Amino acid sequence: MPAFDVDRDQINVFESNDTYLFKQYFDNDDVFEKLRQYYNPDAYRFEVSTDNDLETVEDILHEHFYQINVVDDIEPYCVVIDRDQDHSTILRNAVVRLRQGGQHLFVMNDQLSVDQAIEQGATRLTETDTRLPPDLQ
Repeated sequence: MPAFDVDRDQINVFESNDTYLFKQYFDNDDVFEKLRQYYNPDAYRFEVSTDNDLETVEDILHEHFYQINVVDDIEPYCVVIDRDQDHSTILRNAVVRLRQGGQHLFVMNDQLSVDQAIEQGATRLTETDTRLPPDLQ
């Protein structure tokens, strides 16, 4: 039987305080149901607390043609915007939002979301004096 190479949708996973975080909308309710125990509805994201659980999540996602990418360098996914600026469209694609002084720091889902946030008035973290908190480094 021939093997087929299937393009898998990539999901970026970010580590914070020994927890793996990701945000993804699934068209298939079956995928969400299998991952429901990891979903935090208050933060609108999935939170996976152990390496064993991450392997389980990875297996479930693999069955549905998703591939996880554990991001080692979070800074390129981070943007900052003044607290007073409208950030509702940025928040939609953010995995993490932190308030630091008069600014919001966002960890964005992917590079496209970073680019869109910049179009909405955000600045790359690397272009500011703001630094990542230790739990995200």
